[in-house]
Amino acid sequence: MSRNNAAHLILKDQTDQTPMEARVARIESDVAHMKGDISNIQLDLRELRGEMKAAIGSVAELKAGQAELKGELRAQISGLESKIIRWIIGSAITSTGMAFSIAKFIG
Repeated sequence: MSRNNAAHLILKDQTDQTPMEARVARIESDVAHMKGDISNIQLDLRELRGEMKAAIGSVAELKAGQAELKGELRAQISGLESKIIRWIIGSAITSTGMAFSIAKFIG
């Protein structure tokens, strides 16, 4: 392939026949738009970081509230358990007393 043929191949390979300056100007314009988009993304990320910090704080508050509720529930359950145990013991004593009373009258 001669030197002239190589030059013609380069021209034929170009997708459009616009001058180099126009293509560079279009690339510069696209880069400027990309810079604007990147700036917008950076702002969005900053806002997202702030929102995430607030959400993390809310989660911490929820965990603290959950721990408090667990403690209250455990205390209430313990209180109910002791009431149930006292009721069972009282019922057993009453039933035993009634059984002895009935046995005394019958026997």
